[in-house]
Amino acid sequence: MTHTQGPWAVSNYYAGKASISGENWGGFATVVTRLDGDENEYSEGLANAHLIAAAPDLLAALTSALDALDDSGEYPETARLARAAITKSRGARK
Repeated sequence: MTHTQGPWAVSNYYAGKASISGENWGGFATVVTRLDGDENEYSEGLANAHLIAAAPDLLAALTSALDALDDSGEYPETARLARAAITKSRGARK
């Protein structure tokens, strides 16, 4: 499974929703940012959208960090957690 290449960005805030778009791919995901007009829900929903948009960058950084951890042999529990997160991001089970 391959994801849409980054960078991703949050765009098009409208009607309680935000679009996630890629460089070569228009709005490919929509995040609900507000259900009933509650400003706290909007903030949390928009924060979720930005976290999703950061996913390709986070995956690249975590993959690089895991390479460094594997090379050093240090922090095996951190390496295990990183490996599990990368596996999850690729749609596989632990």
